[in-house]
Amino acid sequence: MDGRIVRIRFAGNVAYKTSGLGESPGGWGFAPLAPHMYHAPFTFLIDIVSSESNPQSQSDTVTIDFRGCDVAGQFENIVFEYAR
Repeated sequence: MDGRIVRIRFAGNVAYKTSGLGESPGGWGFAPLAPHMYHAPFTFLIDIVSSESNPQSQSDTVTIDFRGCDVAGQFENIVFEYAR
């Protein structure tokens, strides 16, 4: 669904992206790591929020335990199912 605000949190950082903006319909993506951080482990937390100014979560939180770019099999598509 386009127009949803996706939040990603890691290592004290927070970033927001609107689904469908510059992506396929409903899609979104992040590339949050600077090159010098590619091989560091991080825990990423991803959820849907009301807005950047009102970051109240509207979904469960997906947790990704990232072990570094040189470890295969860590990336996957995540689907948030819309329910009223």
